[in-house]
Amino acid sequence: MVYQPPPPPPPQPAYQPEPPRKSLNRRGIIILVIALVSSLIVVGVASGEVYMRHKIKECITSSFSQVGSDVQVGLSAKPVLLQLLTGKLDYVTIESKESTTGTVNGLAIDAKINGIETDSGATDSAKAVVTWSAEGMLQTLQQRSFGQLISSLETNNDGTIKISFVGGIATATVRVFVENDALKLQTVDASFFGMGIDNSVVDNILSTINENLSAGNMPFGLKAKAVALDSKGLTLGLEGQNWTPSDQPPATTTTTTPGTTSPTDSGALSPDAPRKVTSCG
Repeated sequence: MVYQPPPPPPPQPAYQPEPPRKSLNRRGIIILVIALVSSLIVVGVASGEVYMRHKIKECITSSFSQVGSDVQVGLSAKPVLLQLLTGKLDYVTIESKESTTGTVNGLAIDAKINGIETDSGATDSAKAVVTWSAEGMLQTLQQRSFGQLISSLETNNDGTIKISFVGGIATATVRVFVENDALKLQTVDASFFGMGIDNSVVDNILSTINENLSAGNMPFGLKAKAVALDSKGLTLGLEGQNWTPSDQPPATTTTTTPGTTSPTDSGALSPDAPRKVTSCG
């Protein structure tokens, strides 16, 4: 057999260097810019939302400072910026614990105001529960010019408030009830050593209680719907519907003692509160 040498290897292709990678094409740059701009917009909107939410809550809190220093204000979870664009706040909640400072003691409020128009201040509806402890009511009355005469105060399950004067020498019993969407207070008994005395003796007390519950002059169309008393104090339920600022009577003054007056806007909810809340938007 004749020897056959192996065939030669195929020729190797000439060396071709790898083409340089393109750093970023035009499309990639555009995508990157869009991503950066979007991030900045999101951060800006988020910062604006946090700022506006804080600003409105802080402003509304100051609007209800007369009920005490510990006032908590809440807004709906819907972005505030979006609510402002639509011209209406979904709702505002206001909660205050028992006040221990100022001219009213032991008063607490839990309210929710729905559908607040940011331009006009009109509201769709509102609900509130006002509680006033018996101890706080007594302390509030004792701060008045006639308060040194009051020695004790009891709130009872039968819907009455019993007030004792000068260590029990004189007493007065006041019935608290709701009639025609208004809170009413009526003296049912007043005696001095068991003998009848003029009901005018307790007129100033009735005025003070009415004044601090802002009866008949509540904002947001709130009207008294129910009242209950027990040994701890008084609970007043209020509701309002489709209210506009033009429906709100101006703040008035109530005579408490001859020659002196007290503004009704120092009570549970100030009649001036709607204007202040509207200005917060």
